[in-house]
Amino acid sequence: MSYILYGDKDSGSFTAEALFAEIGVPYELRGIDLAKYEETEDAFKAINPAGKLPTLLLPDGTVVTESAAILLTISARHAEAKLFPDLASSDGAWALRWLMFISNNIYEAVGRVEFPNRYTSNYYDRSAIEASAKSEIRWFWMLFERELEDRGRPGPYALGGDQFSALDIYVANIAAWFNPIEWRAPNAPRIEAIRRAVAQRAKIVPVWARHFDPV
Repeated sequence: MSYILYGDKDSGSFTAEALFAEIGVPYELRGIDLAKYEETEDAFKAINPAGKLPTLLLPDGTVVTESAAILLTISARHAEAKLFPDLASSDGAWALRWLMFISNNIYEAVGRVEFPNRYTSNYYDRSAIEASAKSEIRWFWMLFERELEDRGRPGPYALGGDQFSALDIYVANIAAWFNPIEWRAPNAPRIEAIRRAVAQRAKIVPVWARHFDPV
């Protein structure tokens, strides 16, 4: 049995697909159409009761959910690809910090934009919740942008120079969600440079084309 990945276009499953492509690992992609709410169907929720994408099945049948956990799992199982720094190193601790920052803050805020009804019982509060979440998304990206600048390691990648890592893929996956280029380009140029560099990696180009518009 190979890896099985449940995902959809322009979703968090891009991260896993890009990692597999970069490493050269075969996997089976099973589409879940979010536009048709297929993630709420019993067949999928029997695998992931939370009904969220991405969801990864390891070859032994173990279920892995949460995009950051999937990223770390793939990186650890294919350590020879060196797609995540050693967690005992300073670079590893730094990369883990910002991976979890993006997962816990930005990914969470995206959920409030997409599903504001989950955060209020008052219909008229929804637009305010959505607007607040979009503002938070930009603030969080600006914190990461500032960190990249203060760290003093020129890009294009987060760790500096040509030190490509899974963190770059994660950033590229999420940076444009509810965050248009008109804002990203002047306010987060380092983040936008990471996104462009990932999109242009030879092995990732076809994966990018399935998910996103050209950059």
